[in-house]
Amino acid sequence: MDPKPAAQPPGKEASSGGLLPNTMWSVILCARTGTEEAARAALERLCQAYYEPLRVCVRFWLQRERGFSRPLAEGRAPDFLQGFFEVLLRREFLRRVDREEGRFRSFILKSLRNFLYDEWDKERAAVRGGGQPLASLEETDEEGRLLHDPASRSATPDHEVDRAWARTVLENAMRRLQAECDRLGKSTLFEAVRPVLSHDSDALPHGEIARRLCMSEGALNVALCRLRDKLREIIQEEVKETVTNKETWREELRALIELLRT
Repeated sequence: MDPKPAAQPPGKEASSGGLLPNTMWSVILCARTGTEEAARAALERLCQAYYEPLRVCVRFWLQRERGFSRPLAEGRAPDFLQGFFEVLLRREFLRRVDREEGRFRSFILKSLRNFLYDEWDKERAAVRGGGQPLASLEETDEEGRLLHDPASRSATPDHEVDRAWARTVLENAMRRLQAECDRLGKSTLFEAVRPVLSHDSDALPHGEIARRLCMSEGALNVALCRLRDKLREIIQEEVKETVTNKETWREELRALIELLRT
């Protein structure tokens, strides 16, 4: 799939059964009875917006299931994702979308893993037919270090994928907030407080930021409070785009907060 912005789906789509109206995921779920073009555009936009956690998922799969080294897995992941997107965006795919699948995150990761295991079956068939032997996970270099390091020793792959998903939501929200600040002529303020909003460990003290911006610390705190409120609102909107009902939305928000804390 070409890395270009997808067309926005129509803004007026009917909703029912407790769906949050006008979200991309709602449009996708209505594909069988609505316009497929709009659903494809929405699905493409969602895939592009959450490319990074999908890439992490593929990397872990290549390391864990195929025994790839991390550098090799990093290099091959885009190829697998390209194939996955091509399958995902076919016309017949949208007819199989499950309306009861409340989370885009759950749906897309399940679809991706199914695709990867299908590819794995094809590769194994090729190996049995005379292809290259699979690499051993125990293979080491001359110094005894593993050549094919397991995907993670400190956390499960699923947890790492979920963390990547949470970071992507935050990054998408930060980009939207930056665009809003640019529109309002507050680019300098945003760049100065970005580390604070992102909870970076190297963020400057408020007093130092205020001095550099030639404003009082009290005025800076008020501005920060407003930006945090706006960022929270944008994050909520980002999550709404990927669910179909309010209960699932609340669950996703709670999960997002926990993941960003880890």
